[in-house]
Amino acid sequence: MEEVHYRRALHRIEQFTLFLAVAGLVLIWGMFGYRHAIGFATGSILAYLSFLMMKRMVNALGSSPEEQPRSARASAIAMGFRYLVIGAVVFAMIRVSGVGPWPVFAGLMTTVAAVLAEIVYELFTSSSQS
Repeated sequence: MEEVHYRRALHRIEQFTLFLAVAGLVLIWGMFGYRHAIGFATGSILAYLSFLMMKRMVNALGSSPEEQPRSARASAIAMGFRYLVIGAVVFAMIRVSGVGPWPVFAGLMTTVAAVLAEIVYELFTSSSQS
């Protein structure tokens, strides 16, 4: 039962992330123009991909050693490399496109906002079930 609960929560976090990314993109495009919207979209995509990679890594750590596709060292290297790639893309977006760092960083926060939304959802649904 617990595993199903966690799978549903992860699915809701993914859905919240996508919703916040699209809503934020429309809002930022309308308020600040397409350049800032591209920065936000880039940050949102990086955040979503990072979340998916983290989810896959956590699932691999929770599986038996025979089922793990990579060693713990390879997972740690991949995690470090992921942050280097995110940093390089953010740096390039800021340098090349001339967009300030704030739209990109706001996009990177979509998964954080989605996790907070999931926490609020759990608080309201668990209190109504009690």
